Amino acid sequence: MQFHSGVDTYVGRIVFASLCDKLVDISPELDIVPQLATEWQWTDGNKGIVLKIRQGVTFHDGERLDAEAVKFSLERHLNLPGSNRKAEISAVTAVDIIDDHTVKLVLSAPFAPLLSQLSDPAGMIVSPKAAQAGGDFSTHPVCAGPYKFTERVAQDRIVLDRFADYWTKDAIHFDRIVFLPIVDATVRLANLQSGGLDLIERVAATDVDTVKRDRRLLRKSWSKWPQLCKPGASPPMRFMLGPFLARLVGYKPADVRRVPVLWFC
Repeated sequence: MQFHSGVDTYVGRIVFASLCDKLVDISPELDIVPQLATEWQWTDGNKGIVLKIRQGVTFHDGERLDAEAVKFSLERHLNLPGSNRKAEISAVTAVDIIDDHTVKLVLSAPFAPLLSQLSDPAGMIVSPKAAQAGGDFSTHPVCAGPYKFTERVAQDRIVLDRFADYWTKDAIHFDRIVFLPIVDATVRLANLQSGGLDLIERVAATDVDTVKRDRRLLRKSWSKWPQLCKPGASPPMRFMLGPFLARLVGYKPADVRRVPVLWFC
């Protein structure tokens, strides 16, 4: 689990989206929307952007998330050896602190994709205290997302627990998420049908008819984006994550009567 390499994997993005909030997010309508940054304003002929940071946010270690933490995280993305985030926000030449909850990103030139990059791993803000503590931060990341890291057993499971002090905690209804790598699609579906799993991320094309006939399963398709459901097309990464996490956020445990399952088109 590493911000600067592992988060580039498909599963890594899913896990880190549960652990780490970003400065901004992308809505299902493809709009840039606030997350840790509540508002922003381009300045200096689009060679700078001022971000207002959400107040009252704490990291999983209890430390306050403020402008200093944002500056630390962005500079870490830019300067850490081997960071894959560096190329994504390389237009940023400086991060200036305006006040406790305002930062200005200074750019070498206008860079239109900046906000979209900050809606991805490059916009994830980490706890400076934890990152500088001297241990292996990659094995125990500390962020400000809805779930905090509990355990990772290589090739077996990743366990996250609900963060009680999350800034929008009333929207989070599950106490624990356990990610299990099950490579075989048939085994994955069988575990879902038997109740061994509450949710699976995808179903093999050969199993779609079986799923449709099983009234115990709740299906989520991509038909709301018909332009992405043409032969050979697949939803972008953002929408792969969105509905998956929406299942976690949108259901209360007591309300789950049928097990949700997601697949493409």
